[in-house]
Amino acid sequence: MYQTKLNDDDYSVLKALYKKLEHNMQYYIGYSPNTIFDYSELYPFLRFSINNLGDPFHSIDPMSTHNIERDVLKFFANITGAPKKFSGYVTNGSTESNLYGLYLARKRYPHGKAYFSEHSHYCIPKNLDILGMEHEMIPSLKNGEIDYQCLEESFKKNIRKPAIIIANIGTTTVSAVDNVHKIKKSLKDVNQTNYVLHLDAAFDGMILPFLEDSPPFKFNDGIDSIAISCNKFIGSPIPCGIVLTKQKTVNLINRKASCVRRLDTTISGSRNGVTPLFIWYAIKRNGIPGFKKIVEEGLRKAQYALKLFNENKIEAWRNPCALTVVIPEIAPLLLKKWHVPTEHGWSSITMLPKTSYRMIDEFCEDLVKYKEHRFSLIKSDELVLI
Repeated sequence: MYQTKLNDDDYSVLKALYKKLEHNMQYYIGYSPNTIFDYSELYPFLRFSINNLGDPFHSIDPMSTHNIERDVLKFFANITGAPKKFSGYVTNGSTESNLYGLYLARKRYPHGKAYFSEHSHYCIPKNLDILGMEHEMIPSLKNGEIDYQCLEESFKKNIRKPAIIIANIGTTTVSAVDNVHKIKKSLKDVNQTNYVLHLDAAFDGMILPFLEDSPPFKFNDGIDSIAISCNKFIGSPIPCGIVLTKQKTVNLINRKASCVRRLDTTISGSRNGVTPLFIWYAIKRNGIPGFKKIVEEGLRKAQYALKLFNENKIEAWRNPCALTVVIPEIAPLLLKKWHVPTEHGWSSITMLPKTSYRMIDEFCEDLVKYKEHRFSLIKSDELVLI
């Protein structure tokens, strides 16, 4: 194969990119991708083209990590109380995971109507539009949970249409958790027996399993499918996630990829086989005790930040069980330095391992500086590089 060497200008591009990413990581305090990870032991595997084609439970390929992927899915099945006959796969992120859950719901109820809250991730209405599904956005309560009364009223108005509910297990900005039991009660109260309950648990799906008294989110609580991000809490250089559902539901979309003689129940078909290896490695390195420790430390940092903000007269709050601390929407000038999600009048920071106490202190100092019209004291080299 003919390949030329990079010239000095090319190396300058790489050097500048590295400098930008290294710098900005110091201020990536709000969004949830965990940047504290070390997969250097897996670098030798990057010389292979690993393709996890098709259903991980019905495919065998000499250049795949299907066996590793199955172990990953069994771990998530365990922490979410999945039934013995479950299915799913490792996706390229929560958007695909949610698309898959909704795709299965549409297969089950082609004329169903989908419901989601105004605090749902933007991928939900996008996916519903892709699938051409009838849908309705339900208002949210002040803390970001779905308005259960409004939801029940919508159920009543559309009682002849099967209900497809997308419940949030940790919204993007305020980490609100929709109560599965309340949603189930509303369905029962209106005598709606034809429904699918899918959970978008992108972030909190890796938090609630490690709490002693968590809100309902498991399969035995009556859910049909769940989407969880893996790069958000666990951390990965490549976006990735998982989706789990019941095997009987997947049977609705069984198809054989004739060219390779394999069963494909996935959306993407040929799938990245490296990320299952990353996730598997992180699971083996941390285990239940390690992930529980990360959650406990995150809760301690959340309490610290909450106390610090309130002491400095910055209105701050958090939802129960959340690693996310919420404050009033911060100014655009502050967003030039700190990368935080901002919507519905709120901004937030997330207490993952990447978020140090020093970062929390500095963030609070900047909020106070801006409040006192002293933000111009911040050095230009602290601003986020584009």
